[in-house]
Amino acid sequence: MIEVYKYGGTILKDESKRKKIYKFFKNKINEGIKIFMVVSAFGREKDYFSTDHLAKNIELLSNYDKDQLMTFGEIYSSLIIKNELLREGFKVNNAYYDEIGITCDNSYQDGNIIGIDMSYLGELINDNDIVVVPGFIGESMEGKIISLGRNTSDLTAVIIAKYFNLDKAYIIKEVNGVYKKDPRIERLDKVIKCVSYDEMISLLNAGSKMFSKKTIKYAKDKKVIIDIRNIDNDEGTIISDTQSDENILFVNKEDNEIKIVFKDMDIFNEIFKVIIDKKIKLDDLIIVKNIVYLKGKNIEIDEILDKYIR
Repeated sequence: MIEVYKYGGTILKDESKRKKIYKFFKNKINEGIKIFMVVSAFGREKDYFSTDHLAKNIELLSNYDKDQLMTFGEIYSSLIIKNELLREGFKVNNAYYDEIGITCDNSYQDGNIIGIDMSYLGELINDNDIVVVPGFIGESMEGKIISLGRNTSDLTAVIIAKYFNLDKAYIIKEVNGVYKKDPRIERLDKVIKCVSYDEMISLLNAGSKMFSKKTIKYAKDKKVIIDIRNIDNDEGTIISDTQSDENILFVNKEDNEIKIVFKDMDIFNEIFKVIIDKKIKLDDLIIVKNIVYLKGKNIEIDEILDKYIR
């Protein structure tokens, strides 16, 4: 049996969390499970090998040159983790960009997938308990390293799950799952247990940074379930064909604008009536499908929304 786990960079940069991952792997291997471990670059923003850091001050480089640099973080983290896994006694190997099996066109910085052949990964997993795969990387038609686009390490995990006929990919993040508010700004204790692929795309359109649209669209097309969870939790959010039972899926506040994703627009009509009854002035109101864009007195609107989303 094979399972695919993708780990985010903020988790991987923490040595204590990496040790917790390795302990988890030992238990999985004892159960007879082999693991594809898809990794992001260590850290974020100011962390030296993070994609954010590598992407700074390179505006004069071609997209080809940028990809050669920006993919270094994932390759670095995959080799450091491979070394640590070997030290822990695991039977492990890693894959380089030309061994992963994702072929793209020559759209550097945002490679479009034109072919997938992961037979070599199959050979590696047959001979090892763990295969470490750098996320977000493919091979161009010219045989060069290319990125699949920003925030697409999750996509690598989904592609692997599909190729090996697995029903899901596990995405391990620093948050517990999908929240109704941006956890970078305001975290709610309640995690949405399930959202559909289309609902997740609406969240991304409203400003959520959880995934790239490319990842969710591929998962929807290939019917791969995405299981999001925190390293310390067994339950988080499932992204599949199943719709959420929440009325309000996401509230995003930025640039003096509130973006709200509704499952049922009847709830918006109810909230809008309250706004009118309270004589709250709106500077702007735009509705695009199930996303409502509001500008007005954010504090007063927030107080109304909180009654519906907690």
